[in-house]
Amino acid sequence: MLTQSLYTIFDLQPDEQIVAFYMGIFSKEGTENLLTNVRNIIESQRDATKVKTKVFKIAIELIHNIVKHCSNKGDEAMTKNYFLIVRSASVYKIKTGNCIYISEQESVTHRINAINVKDKHQLKQDYLTTLGQIDSKMINAGAGIGLIETALCSQNPIEFNFTPIDEVTAFFVVNVTYNIL
Repeated sequence: MLTQSLYTIFDLQPDEQIVAFYMGIFSKEGTENLLTNVRNIIESQRDATKVKTKVFKIAIELIHNIVKHCSNKGDEAMTKNYFLIVRSASVYKIKTGNCIYISEQESVTHRINAINVKDKHQLKQDYLTTLGQIDSKMINAGAGIGLIETALCSQNPIEFNFTPIDEVTAFFVVNVTYNIL
């Protein structure tokens, strides 16, 4: 019953298999356990090591984005966060959803759209440039390097959307596809 509900909620196709799913509070303390579980689940898949490594790197970045950037506006918003890995014969889809402030929506949209139009070479240049500019304040605030790493690993555009929750908060969904073949 839960699996059928997840297929409906996340608009999954019959040929897609849910590999990992977590919904709830994403905290700095719980991230280590979540990532350990995700790594074990990914390692149990029958894919090449390179595929498993890339999918895990994407998962790490997306989970860290939730922990760093979720607005966590009260208990209700905290429980709406989710992480999902789906696999079909040809792709992995890594999906996340979390609450953010509507005031951040334009900045996030600009940042992701700027990444999506760049090729692999341009992304590598941005990565190196950003690394050279990072200081301790940027690390805590989010330097944007995680999205660049995600794009480099997936070699696909980062899909995303926002759904308003109220006048202050929106639900931010990210979908990253990694081609197996």
